[in-house]
Order: sequence, then C-alpha cells, then structure tokens
Amino acid sequence: MQPQSLWATSEGNFFKTQTAMRLWVNAIREVGAKPVFFMTWPRRAGSHWYRNPRYNLKNMDNMHLNIYNATSVIERQYSDLIVVPVGDYWMYAMDLDRGFNLYFDDGSHPSSEGTYFNALLFYKYLVGNSVNDLRARPKNISKEKNDVIVSVVMTDLPR
Repeated sequence: MQPQSLWATSEGNFFKTQTAMRLWVNAIREVGAKPVFFMTWPRRAGSHWYRNPRYNLKNMDNMHLNIYNATSVIERQYSDLIVVPVGDYWMYAMDLDRGFNLYFDDGSHPSSEGTYFNALLFYKYLVGNSVNDLRARPKNISKEKNDVIVSVVMTDLPR
C-alpha cells in the first residue's frame, strides 16, 4: 500500500490514511496475504512545495520527519505489516551526496534512477535476497552508478 505523498502533512490526511489502512489491511489478510506499506519520500529540497503555505512542509527534513513519525504510528498498529522504508533510504542516499538523481523534474515523482532504486528496495524487503545477486540493470545506469546504488540499498538503516 502506498499512501498519497502528502498523507502525513495534516491530521485530516493522516486520518484518511488510517481509515483506508484498516480496510485494506483486513482485505489483504482475508485472502491470506501479508500487508506491505510503502514509506514515501519527501519532496526534493528547495522545491516549490516548501514555499506553499497550504502544505506547511517547511523543508525536506521536516517533511521526512512527518512521514517517518506517521509511518511509525501505522507500523505500531499492525504487527504483521512489512514497511519498505523508501523515504529513509532516499534521505540517506542524498546525505551521502554521491550524485544521485532520484527525482523527476517536478521534484516529487521518481526519475528512472529513483524508480530503479525503489525497485531494489522492494526486492530487498520482500524477497529477502541480496540485491548484489541481481545481474540486470537499466541501460541508462552505468555499472559504476549501479554499484553505488546497490551499496546504499544494502545498507541496513535503523528503524
């Protein structure tokens, strides 16, 4: 399950997400599956989203903190929930300052590199195998860039 990217920016949006989670988690469990939650990432630093008073996002770190805290609340409510902490990994990758280009031009959606990065995270969290074992990579990502992405994805971040 992936919430809308601004889900953690207001109490109203958070409440709507919690309501939807209850419905979806029950439906997922009824068919014998395990619920998975996609922790989203903050908008790109310096983007217009942080200047819009409607959202009260302030900056990238503040938006990520809101997402992190709201995800933690959801995680505590469902003991069998698998959380794929994509947002945490995006923040970690950007803190490393290794030339990542995770965002599409709009400062919100993922670029092809960001999409690949996310796919590797889902593989790691859902399959449980090392992404080092994967041989395929998108044609637009060099072996050197792939090695950097893989090393970040293979890092175990605290939750």
